[in-house]
Parts: sequence; C-alpha cells; structure tokens
Amino acid sequence: MTETGLLMGGAIFLAYVVKGITGFGNTLVFSSIVGLFLDNRNISPVELVVGYPSNLLIAWRERRRLNPRVWLPLSGMVLLGSIPGVFVLRYTDAGMLKKVFAAVVIYLGLSMALEWKSRSGRARSGGGFGFMGILSGMVCGMFGIGAFLAAYLMGRAEEPEAVKGNLCMVFLVENTFRIWMYGTAGILPLSLIRQSLYLYGFMLAGLAVGLLLSGRINQRTARRVTGWMIVASGAGVLLAG
Repeated sequence: MTETGLLMGGAIFLAYVVKGITGFGNTLVFSSIVGLFLDNRNISPVELVVGYPSNLLIAWRERRRLNPRVWLPLSGMVLLGSIPGVFVLRYTDAGMLKKVFAAVVIYLGLSMALEWKSRSGRARSGGGFGFMGILSGMVCGMFGIGAFLAAYLMGRAEEPEAVKGNLCMVFLVENTFRIWMYGTAGILPLSLIRQSLYLYGFMLAGLAVGLLLSGRINQRTARRVTGWMIVASGAGVLLAG
C-alpha cells in the first residue's frame, strides 16, 4: 500500500471512531486530514462510498429509537439543499472550494467544542427547521458534512442514541440520493468506487472501536474533544491552501 493509501486508511479509521461515538463527524475528520493534499472534489466521493454502509449499520442498530416524524421531514429538507450543493462542488474552482470548506470546518468545530446553542429557540420553529435542513443539505452536497444537522438534533435534547440513529437515517437517505447525483454530475466514476473499497476494512475497524467506546465515555466530553480536533484540522487545511 502506498504512503497516501496508508494516510487515507488512518484518517478513515480515526474518522469512524468518531462516527461510532457521536453518529457524525466522520466526514469532518477525514476530509480535513486528507484535504491537506487532495481537493474536496476528489475527497467527498470517496468518503461517500466508504461511509454509506456505516450509516446503514448504525440506523439498523438504533432502529427502535428511530422517529419518522424527525428523520423523514429532515431528509426532505436535506435533499432540497443537496441539489445546488452538488453542482457547486462540480463547477466551483477547487482552490476557492477548499477555503470555503476550511472555514466551514473551523466554525463547526468551534460550535462543537464551545457548545454554541441558539438562545432564541428559532432552531425549533418551523422556519428554523427548514433553514437548518436546507443549509445542511447544501453543505452535505458540497462536502458530505452533516454537523449542522447534528447540532440541530442535539439541541432538541433527545437522548444521544436516538440522535445517533435518526441522524444516520437522514444521512442514509441523503447518501443514496447523492450517489445518484454525483454519478449524474460525473464526479463518481467507477474507477473511484473501486479504489475506495479497500478502505472498508479501516472504516469497519474504526466504527467497531467507536461503538464500543460510545457506552463507556461521556458524550459531552467526546464532542468537545472532537470539536477541537476538527478546528485544528480545518486550520491546517486553510494554512496549507
């Protein structure tokens, strides 16, 4: 295996440890590490192929906690936002896209580490619901990042395992749609899919470790540590660009 392949495998392993603990954050971790030497146009499709089974596994594991009143309307909003997001990824300058990505990553990392929350309650209103869904969809379409959506669900004060299950159900719907969109836009060739399959072992190992740890460590501590790690990674991408 090449040095690049080993780096990607290590990034995938670390990303899916985080995924197993929190239900999200895998794309932020993986993309911000690999973004030091690859463009986001090449990163997002790889992470999409590797991450699809993880969402299926977690959604099935937490199936008794799934709430259609939560994940179904959010999925619709995310899909609406994914359409423009995919085309921005396809037609935007790679250098500019990397700077935007780094800024989004740093903001999301700080929001996790410092536990920023809306004091106005707008996130729970109908308007806030739609805004968060469409914004999450656009960011998912461009970078595969669902942390805006995670922040919204955590703000509803639901139990962590329910948040994890409903998040992964939304991601599963969005991933299915995005696979079709990426294929249509020409950014998910068969050769890239084949190259991504060898990363499944790293993904499954990391996910297993994360799920094992999820019941043994404090979720708040895990989110804060992950947040600061994401901030550092995003700053690295910004400085490298």
